[in-house]
Amino acid sequence: MIANTLCQTKWAVFLCVSLYLFSGSALACKCARDGLPLRRQIGKALQDSDATIFAGKVIHIRDVVGTSSCCPKERKEITLDVHSSWKGKVARGTIIETGREANSDCGYPFTIGQKYLVYASMQSSAHPSTSICHLTKPLAEAKEDLLILGTGQSVTGPPPTLPGEGAIPWQVMSIALICGLLIMWRMSKQVTLGKN
Repeated sequence: MIANTLCQTKWAVFLCVSLYLFSGSALACKCARDGLPLRRQIGKALQDSDATIFAGKVIHIRDVVGTSSCCPKERKEITLDVHSSWKGKVARGTIIETGREANSDCGYPFTIGQKYLVYASMQSSAHPSTSICHLTKPLAEAKEDLLILGTGQSVTGPPPTLPGEGAIPWQVMSIALICGLLIMWRMSKQVTLGKN
């Protein structure tokens, strides 16, 4: 009995140590572009048929949980007010996706109010996506990129709206509906009393 418990403990320790040693390398983000000169990386991005390159200010960040082919997929949707574009069709109010964590799923750490030069690509999702493996960076740190890219095209159009902006909140709609029903009920009571 003691030998059986000792054997189970050894297996549990072995399993925990194995998971610890291999989980970091299995979940770590690996980028194929490491070591390439910036001019070559930008050239590859410009040649990529699915790529978009633009500059804009982050105005909204939303956590999203969806599903992939096997399991839940957590990501972030970033809404940007875009002012310049170098590649791809981009609206002034553009939504892109990124992972939630830089170390495990390569998510880019966007900050609301910050301006970025975004390198994104269309994948299987509805929105372009970017990561720390793309060349995306704060616009203030993109001077060399901008010299290589040259002058971008100005992006015009109506200002972007945030999710829910311009919509009437459900609480206001509920109160208006209840008031309307009370008024109709009161009017029907007056009509009924007037007939008597």
